Amino acid sequence: MKKFTLFLLIGFLSWGLQAQSEFSKPLSGIDWVKIETKSNIMVKTHDKNEMLIKISDPKPKREKAQGLKLLGASGTDNTNIGFNVAQAGNNLIVENIRKNQEAEIYLPKSRTLPLPTLGEG
Repeated sequence: MKKFTLFLLIGFLSWGLQAQSEFSKPLSGIDWVKIETKSNIMVKTHDKNEMLIKISDPKPKREKAQGLKLLGASGTDNTNIGFNVAQAGNNLIVENIRKNQEAEIYLPKSRTLPLPTLGEG
């Protein structure tokens, strides 16, 4: 019985220490959402009036890195999942700081999203 209780206690503690894998931001007052990334991002729609970012492979922070923030060319990680989300007026700018991090971004169906094209066409 002691071993089972110890196993449950360790399980609950490790569950609480897992890396965060989602970030959400309400979109009230936002007209445009601009996504800047060099990684694979899939944009999907949902029925909520918020932006939701889900990363596919969360990596737990090492003990030595606790309290540190990821810093990239586009700013600091203010989501704790490798993205910088900043509001500029009525625009929301979402930048992926981590290289090679795949993610899914959920936006409301009615949201405007600029999509640049590569090449001519």
